[in-house]
Amino acid sequence: MSKIPEAEVVLSQGEITALKKAIYYLKFECEETESVIFCGSPLINSAFDKLVASSDIEWDDDFYNRKNQSAERHMLEKLNEKRRYEGRSEIEDMESFEHAATYMHPFKV
Repeated sequence: MSKIPEAEVVLSQGEITALKKAIYYLKFECEETESVIFCGSPLINSAFDKLVASSDIEWDDDFYNRKNQSAERHMLEKLNEKRRYEGRSEIEDMESFEHAATYMHPFKV
């Protein structure tokens, strides 16, 4: 697979914060089951990493570089709701899910 070319974008700190909040909401708070397709996106995860790295909020690294049990519970419920709809077996816990790190990114599993 070829490397995707990058483009430089200039954002204010307010715009960076707004985009981080939007991605966080989409991944870890949105109740819409179909939003799960964005939760495991490597491109969204990469964009989120770049936003965090560009942020002037000093505690961002500490906040995201840890486990988040609330986000984990929400993600597990969203994934299992989708799996039930598809007639697949449920995931017992995030640690046993092979794609957990991608879906829970940037949090630790």
